[in-house]
Order: sequence, then structure tokens, then C-alpha cells
Amino acid sequence: MGKKTVRDHLDQKATWNCQQISVSSRNSSHNDWPPIALSQIKPWPDFSLDTFEYHYAKLLNYEVDCPSLAKPPTKATKITGEDSVHGLINGTVVFFVANLLEGVKSKLSRDIWLGVGSICSLGNEVSLSNKPDWASAVIVDGMHNPHNCYCPGDTKKAISFHPDQLLDGTTSVIDAPNELLPIRQIIHYALLSQTRYALLATERECVVIRFKSEERRSPSPMQQRNTLSRTAAPRPGALRMSGSSMMSDGFSTMSIGSFHPSDVSEVQMAVFPWDKRRQGLTGIGALFWLLVVSTEETGGRSVDNDYRPLSSVFISESQERDKHGKKRSSKKQYISTLTGNSRGTPPPKGWWMFPAAEPNEGQQSDDEDLYDA
Repeated sequence: MGKKTVRDHLDQKATWNCQQISVSSRNSSHNDWPPIALSQIKPWPDFSLDTFEYHYAKLLNYEVDCPSLAKPPTKATKITGEDSVHGLINGTVVFFVANLLEGVKSKLSRDIWLGVGSICSLGNEVSLSNKPDWASAVIVDGMHNPHNCYCPGDTKKAISFHPDQLLDGTTSVIDAPNELLPIRQIIHYALLSQTRYALLATERECVVIRFKSEERRSPSPMQQRNTLSRTAAPRPGALRMSGSSMMSDGFSTMSIGSFHPSDVSEVQMAVFPWDKRRQGLTGIGALFWLLVVSTEETGGRSVDNDYRPLSSVFISESQERDKHGKKRSSKKQYISTLTGNSRGTPPPKGWWMFPAAEPNEGQQSDDEDLYDA
């Protein structure tokens, strides 16, 4: 145990020397997973320490007791499959972040629970073996609601998933379909949970994900005829041979299932190593903030057609009217999309602006000034 600021707790680095026993691996696939093209993968640049310092300055400086980050047992660092990666991360990083969330629950608008994904209800058609490894939920009256997963998470081996290469454009056309499978899988879980946030973890890094979705429109008779051949299930091996062109063209009209009338249009992703900082955050900090954002952002569990960037603020314009009903004056205030709290000063230069939206008062923190910069 040690009483430190949240900033110091989150700045820790998880370091372990992993030995890969297997030398090759391919990701599994499922027909229900949504189609994702390589061109849809975009960076998430404003998922950074600077962003959270602006929105959560007092939370970062709040002192809290939390068990120290556990060191993994020697045998856990020998990677033979996803199960051993899961055991390694679950017993160290996930356990630590779950305890830290418990320690700061009075300072957040919601009491966040992080645990095994098998407890979450993702629909009757999803078997126990086809559920995410982790899930975050919200505890209400001492009990978490397994039907409301705010952020699913899944484990992958670093040898079979290279998110940095997906972002920097160095993934080959031949490898792209296999590399995109983990993203398609976790977004499938997110759509079932009706949330826009997801997590992928390897023994090397934490990958935070947020995506846009667009409502599917019924195609015209001409479009139906033109796409009949493309909507058929691909033959075995087609994914490996055809490359990203098949992903972006042939799969673009495939249904992602009956659970949600939407198609994924863009995936934002940021990669944070466990043992070093990137954009001011280690993997531990990235995991913590993703769980906070997924539960606190306005409409966090609704798969909207669009989403506001993490660093955005929007203007709430209140207008007074005279006795004749005409607008007399107006007052603008800047409101954080993360917390709904108003600020008296404009946001930093270059931050996104969006139309007014009323914050949900039910999501406000008991300690509202905690988020004031």
C-alpha cells in the first residue's frame, strides 16, 4: 500500500521479460464480426496526458491509497498462448487499475467496476467462449449491472497483432486482413454492448479504441443486384489472398448481424506500451483513462452516428427573451464533453467546437469542482 497522487500511480511502468514459446500465430475469425478496412483505421492523437490534465487536473493531484503494482510470477512471463498473456496482464495491470478505480470512486461521477468479461450479457446468441476477456461496468447500490458493459477488452499475443504497423501504414496488403481481425472482434463485442469504446491488450502494449458508426440504409433494387455477389460468404482462404481491397470493397455491404442497425465507418486507435510513456501516458494510465472516458462522456454507452473528440468542448448558449418573446441577450459557456461541467474561460486554442447539448445531471460528480482546471 502507498498513498500517492493519482498522477504518480498512473505514471508507473509495467516491465516484464516475456519469452515467446510459439513462433507463429494467426488470429481467429467469425462471420458476425463487422467488416473493417485498413483505410478506416485512424490515430487518436488527443488521447493524451495533456487532455486529461485539462479536464481532470484535481483528480490527477488527488492522493489515494492503492496496492502496489504486483510483479508477475516467473512462469507467467513464458507466453504460450493468449491465456498466458491474459494471466500476466490480469494479475498485474488490470488488478492494479481496478483497485485504483475503487480508491477514486468518490471523485468520479460513476463507480466503475473492472473484471472478467464472461459476466457481461452480450445477447443470448453469444456463448461463454465467445465473450471478451474483460469488461467494465458501473456499480449502482453496491451491485454492478452485467447488462451494461461500457468498455469490453480482449487479449492478443504481440506476435500476432501489431497495432503500430496498422497506424503507420507499414502493414502489408497480405497481412492486413489477419491484423484487422482483433479489431473486428473487439468492435463486435462493443456493438453488442452498445458502446463506442474498446480495449485490446498484448504483453507489449495497451491499445485504446473508439469508433464511429453509420446507420445502414436499405439499398435500391439496382444496388441489391450489383452487390449480390459481394455479400456472399468468402471462400476459405480468401482473406489471406485478396488483401485489403476485399476488406474495403467486397465486405463493405456485409451485415454485421441483427443486433444493431449500423456499420462501422471509422476506428480511432492509440497504442501505449506498458513499459514506457507515449503522449505522456504509460499503458497503465491509458487503461485507466479509457475506462473513465467510456463511462463519463455524454452518451458513453450509445453507439451514435458520430462522436465528439476526447478533447472537445462545446458551447451551451442560454438566451433570455423579453415580454414579447424576442431574444434579448445570450450567454455562452464552455462545457466539457467529458464531465458536463462549465468553465469560465475558453478552451485551449485549436480545440474542436460543437453545437450545444445539455449535460445529463444524473452523471455529475458529487465533487464537481474536482474537474476544474
